[in-house]
Amino acid sequence: MSNLFKFNGVSYENTETKVIDYNTIISEKISKLQNEIKSNAVMSQNDGFIEGLNAEHVEELLSEDVIEDANDTAREIIDKATEEAQAITARAQEEAELLKKESYESGKEQGYNEGYQRAMYELDNLKKDLENQREQLEMDYQKRVNDIEPMLVEAILEVFEKVTNVLSMDKKDIVLNLVNDVLSKSEVSKEFLIKVSPEDYEYLQENREKIYGVVSKKVQIEIIEEASFKKNQCVVESDSGIYDCSLDVQMNNLIQTIKLLSCTAE
Repeated sequence: MSNLFKFNGVSYENTETKVIDYNTIISEKISKLQNEIKSNAVMSQNDGFIEGLNAEHVEELLSEDVIEDANDTAREIIDKATEEAQAITARAQEEAELLKKESYESGKEQGYNEGYQRAMYELDNLKKDLENQREQLEMDYQKRVNDIEPMLVEAILEVFEKVTNVLSMDKKDIVLNLVNDVLSKSEVSKEFLIKVSPEDYEYLQENREKIYGVVSKKVQIEIIEEASFKKNQCVVESDSGIYDCSLDVQMNNLIQTIKLLSCTAE
């Protein structure tokens, strides 16, 4: 019986655990043999004598064919159990790979979402920083404008005054324009006394016909020389008031107006 396979069992894990005892087959055959022997013994006793074991029947039960048949049966059971175990193992591996893939995809998606959220958070912070920088730049710019504007106005007025003085030296009709400006705004008056500097007196007398309103017989205009006046200084007196239309006064008024406008703009 050296060719007889003896295995304690083959087991595999699944939802249920299966254990196969391959010695059961041999035990069943031996048990069958013992039962037959006992049966023969009982029959012999009933006949009044004890008959020995049937050698031919024992030889039949223990023949090579019987043993080989038991071995074949054991092999079939082993092969079937092996196939089932391999199938279960394969399914388990497939499920493990699927679970691994699902876990990877889930982790990948989670990582992408976390990365996206982190990028959006950083972008939002960057926008806030840029907005703060923009506001700070606007504040700095406005402060510089406020600081520079008065100085700029002073510089412009200084240049304007110098240019005006140069023009007044070359243009003799400035005083005539100053007088006409006052007279055109005082139409209700009928009498005017015009005081000018010695430098402007002669020119104004020579161009008397150019004075506003002089052609009207209802208007009386008198021009006198004021020794204390400087060039382009002029005062017009009327029954409605006294008007200083000197160039320097006009310039000062203009300068004050410009300064006032610059302060209002601030």
